[in-house]
Amino acid sequence: MGSVSSASASLQTWFVDDKGLSRAYDWFSNSNEKWPWKPLLSRSFILPKHRFTLWLMAHAKLLTRDRLPFANDKSCVLCSIQHESVQHLFFKCGFSAAIWNEVRNWLDMRKIMGSPSAILKAFRSNYRGNSTLSRMRITALASTIYYIWNARNKMMFHEVKPQIEDIVRRVKITVFRCIPCSIDVSKMVTYS
Repeated sequence: MGSVSSASASLQTWFVDDKGLSRAYDWFSNSNEKWPWKPLLSRSFILPKHRFTLWLMAHAKLLTRDRLPFANDKSCVLCSIQHESVQHLFFKCGFSAAIWNEVRNWLDMRKIMGSPSAILKAFRSNYRGNSTLSRMRITALASTIYYIWNARNKMMFHEVKPQIEDIVRRVKITVFRCIPCSIDVSKMVTYS
């Protein structure tokens, strides 16, 4: 906005009526800033909490144990093998890798999701578009990140051991709830 005074003036005009929050959101979400994740994160069919978690992951802002100076134990909550970082938790951990493999196989995604930059590259080159399948893949991406983070937090704070099958099922349910689908669901989901 250029300066504190211009930001203050904009805030005052936004909040003249009850639409200030909406106007602020529109301004920030439509900024012309070049940001490589914007095409993925601007999709309206992604649940806001999933979009926010994906945004935090893309910016390396999630408070994994490697970013907590007061944490004595830096090991991954899900596998206890290596130090927990965004890279490890979402892409190198055996638990997360098993989830990614299930989701990739389900949606016929050949590219390996091995890092945030690999995800971005895969979606730019192979999985873009507005077809039902593309929308399902984007929703699955955001949901997978969200549910891995959620499973990590449940394990860390409540000692609830997550199950890979439960997380994959939640990803699938989220995809089908968010994307109106004309694809034969019976061929894509295994019910237990």
